[in-house]
Amino acid sequence: MGYKDIGINRVSIGAQTFSNELLRFLGRRHSAAEIFKAYKNSRKAGFENVNIDLLMGFPGQTMETWLKSLTETLALDPEHITTTNWYTKYKGSERFLERAKNGGKKIADRTFRIKLFRFASNLLEKHGYRRYIYFNFALPGKEYCYETDFFSAIDNVISFGPGPYSNLNGKIVVSRANIKAYLENPTQIKVELPIRVRDFIKHNLYRPQGVSRRRFEREFQLTLEEGIQEHPYAQNLVNQLMEQSLIVLDEKGLRFKPGSDIEGLISMVEFQDSWNG
Repeated sequence: MGYKDIGINRVSIGAQTFSNELLRFLGRRHSAAEIFKAYKNSRKAGFENVNIDLLMGFPGQTMETWLKSLTETLALDPEHITTTNWYTKYKGSERFLERAKNGGKKIADRTFRIKLFRFASNLLEKHGYRRYIYFNFALPGKEYCYETDFFSAIDNVISFGPGPYSNLNGKIVVSRANIKAYLENPTQIKVELPIRVRDFIKHNLYRPQGVSRRRFEREFQLTLEEGIQEHPYAQNLVNQLMEQSLIVLDEKGLRFKPGSDIEGLISMVEFQDSWNG
């Protein structure tokens, strides 16, 4: 019995880059040839909704290698493309950054990150893809429901496997990330938390329509201004974006100004990297 037989209808391929040299530098075990093979096998298995995940802004990346990755991805014609931003803070990042420095690979600065994302956005939109949340692009009707529905007040979003997040009846539920521990007890919950103001604001700012004032106030019984002021993460994030003149707060809610979304999204990545609260 295969994945299709049990109802799975979408495959995501973590390509990251189509440069074999950069794949080795990133510590990935696959090659560009294996990306093509995985995609071919996904189609052969009958999957009609395939995502290609690309990594953007990591040390050593150039416009040339970025163009190659985007071009190779578009040639495959997937329904969904994710241009994941590389964060400088994660488990083990210090060792990786030191290795990048010793290898003469520069860390992408703000200007270059904006350049990479603007180039990708323009190219993907020309090919019919639309950014609908975060750095995710999809053909019409192929949006990833986990991203669009996670904070919905209507639908539960249930995830399986080690470490994913679920939204069950308004609470964020996280299973154990250790594979061995998960296999021993798949139903054991690591943590269960109510959806927080900071998560709601951050998630919805990543959407083109931004944070709906009406929906926020219905969800938290607070005005949007009260929610921002009472939570340090949200307050600092909004203040930074305001200082950069990237967002507007009005009777409709909180959203990026027209034409400011690319710079604003990169600012949010930088804020996430620097936040210590």
